Amino acid sequence: MGNLLQKISYGLIVITMVIMSVIYFMQVIFRYVLKLPLAWTGEISVLAMLWLAFVGPAVLVKSEGFISVPLLRPKGKAKRVVSIVLDSVVALILGLLTYYSLVLAGKFKGNILPATGLPRAVVYLALFSGSLIMLLFFVEKILSTIKKLVSVEEVE
Repeated sequence: MGNLLQKISYGLIVITMVIMSVIYFMQVIFRYVLKLPLAWTGEISVLAMLWLAFVGPAVLVKSEGFISVPLLRPKGKAKRVVSIVLDSVVALILGLLTYYSLVLAGKFKGNILPATGLPRAVVYLALFSGSLIMLLFFVEKILSTIKKLVSVEEVE
């Protein structure tokens, strides 16, 4: 499941980048060449940037691409236990973020973005989607670490 979710996340990032590139190009052409600025392009580009900002970090979680500064350098079993505890704290925070972003999306579903007519909930669904994908990746990482910890204990 993790690889499929990672491919979907990459796909979302690529689609978002393509949309942003096309819209920025359209903005320049319509505003400066045709002298007919488009009102909706600003909103769509901001929405695309938000989706990119929330789904992009999920890919980094899966590939462990975040920068980290290790304060503790435990070895062996202790390293895995510390990893499980820290990842569990992050997963808890992501769970809360996922839940409350969905609550917020529900509260704003009746509001409409002025230029595009899209529901304002789309903004909060980007946060929901990104945090949910990150949460799933962290749960997968925690389970993998627990599996490694258990298999090491069985060997000993």
